[in-house]
Amino acid sequence: MLSFAGLVLVLVILTAVILGQRRQLERLREQLRRQPLKQQKSAFDQTLAQAETQPEGKPVVLEQPRTSAFQTDLTERYRCISAMARQGLNAHQISTILQISEGEARQVIRLAGVTPN
Repeated sequence: MLSFAGLVLVLVILTAVILGQRRQLERLREQLRRQPLKQQKSAFDQTLAQAETQPEGKPVVLEQPRTSAFQTDLTERYRCISAMARQGLNAHQISTILQISEGEARQVIRLAGVTPN
């Protein structure tokens, strides 16, 4: 076990470290206050500015929309449903396995043009 003097020494060291960290944090905060915030134009603003400067009749190429994780998951789900239907499972079986509505399974099968065997 540590003696009383040892505990005091540890406490003094920890206090010094904490004070040093606090000073560094204050310096960083001050730097942030001094720096002006850079205003970055959004992709929409940039496209709008480009469209306004385009000669009339010349098409503007727009950015492709970003796919969210939710949309990616839906696409993957539809691929799974289509693959299961190609393997011969019907909408009821697919809906039971994937825990989705039978109507959704039927709709995806119809949209994919897959005919269950």
